Amino acid sequence: MAQIPISTIEDLQKIGNDPAYPLNGNYILVNDIEASATKNWNDGKGFNPIGNRQNEFTGIFDGCNRTILNLMINRPDASFVGLFSSCNNSTINNIILCNVYIIGKSSVGAIAGIGSNHRNCHVSGYISGETVVGGIVGERGLLINCSTSGTVNAESNVGGLTGADSWIENSFSNCNVTGDIYVGGLAGNLGFGIYLKNSYSAGEITGIKNVGGLVGMNIGAIVNCFSTSAVVGDCPYIGGLVGINHAFIQNCYVSGPVSGFEDVGGIAGYSMVKPSGIMYRIIDAFFDKSTTGQYNEFWLYNEKGIPKSTIEMMALVTFTNWDFENVWWMIPGKTYPLLRPVRYVGLNIKPEQMAGLPAEYKIIFDEPVRNFTFDDVDLSLSTVGGILGTLTPDDATTTITAMDCFTTWTLRLEDAASTMGLIVMRLPVAAAMNAANYPTTESATLILPLIEPIFGDLNADGVINTLDRDILIALILDPKSLWHSRLLLPSAADINKDGVINVADIISLITYLK
Repeated sequence: MAQIPISTIEDLQKIGNDPAYPLNGNYILVNDIEASATKNWNDGKGFNPIGNRQNEFTGIFDGCNRTILNLMINRPDASFVGLFSSCNNSTINNIILCNVYIIGKSSVGAIAGIGSNHRNCHVSGYISGETVVGGIVGERGLLINCSTSGTVNAESNVGGLTGADSWIENSFSNCNVTGDIYVGGLAGNLGFGIYLKNSYSAGEITGIKNVGGLVGMNIGAIVNCFSTSAVVGDCPYIGGLVGINHAFIQNCYVSGPVSGFEDVGGIAGYSMVKPSGIMYRIIDAFFDKSTTGQYNEFWLYNEKGIPKSTIEMMALVTFTNWDFENVWWMIPGKTYPLLRPVRYVGLNIKPEQMAGLPAEYKIIFDEPVRNFTFDDVDLSLSTVGGILGTLTPDDATTTITAMDCFTTWTLRLEDAASTMGLIVMRLPVAAAMNAANYPTTESATLILPLIEPIFGDLNADGVINTLDRDILIALILDPKSLWHSRLLLPSAADINKDGVINVADIISLITYLK
């Protein structure tokens, strides 16, 4: 089937409403779309979701990593609400929805209300409804290599990626999720036979009952996941990973704070154990008892995970049965385990780029930042301002934990040898060192010579390619997240040199790559 090009928001609205744009069509997004005009459509109801339960979207939509900006849907009395309403075995891939405002009643998601398959899809903005609400899809989706940021609200079955019953792999959410019951950082409810793996949550999760950093209620399987989310609940079953568990959890950990009224746990608020003593299988799942504020690993008929100290959580020996060849990686003594399948946007500067060069590299933050790691660099330190926190060098690796930083951070390395390199990587949470553990009133400035940035070379690897495009998209998609904030070279990201980093720079970079 020939591909049908989509170039405007009006073209999108034609799908299912024009014989030339059938619901089983094969569509391709050929450019970015500014959709702010939708706020005035349909008497303030905004964009009309594509398809419905009687006439579902069954086609293919390839966003080609392009962006739809400022989409608005305001239909608080409608079910199956999103860019696509109801889907049946459809494929919607490679699309970015930036700064959405979407309100529905039930089965609400930014991209689809129900039943869609997604790979490489990313959403930022505000999504709200009454029940079964997710950042990407309301329910019954397949999510691989997807991410969200912003705010997701509902009364029940609400999650940063999906409301209920969606298969999730290699994905993450930095959404603030709020609800009453079945509230999770990634999914409100994970149903029987549904897998959640190689994924994490880093937002703030707030609810009343059955609240978890990843999932509110688990009846499926959760493998190789972690949560740094702050989890707060008012009633029973509040967990750092899941609120209530009736199934399988393996090789997971929690480091974010967890608080609730009763039945609160580092991994699970409540995990059913049969009277015979056979657990509903929580295997090799750990939580940091210092950062979570939780301590009990097992109550009668209730498995809550294994408590560890922060030092133990940063020790490779703790995770003996975990796969550090293919799934996880860590810097022992410096970080918690991190997932290999989920890309962490960072800066990698080769040794040859550092030798004898006079330029200074400045990073400007307007949000609090935490925990950068500098590998294999000798550091020259001075206390002249820039970071409020603790700076502790050692022979090979230095970790900086900056709990509050709102100013310019200047880096320079004195007498850089050609054998030295620099890796700057965003990490999910503060490590063992932080302002509370190591109080200091001193500020530290770290300085090193770097080449002047090449416009478009965001990861400073000397090559401008699709990886730089993905980094720029991530930067613009969520400038406030722990993963994609202004860690990158600011001037290198300003592709068109207009002094502003926005979607126009993405267009300029994509045009260059063509």
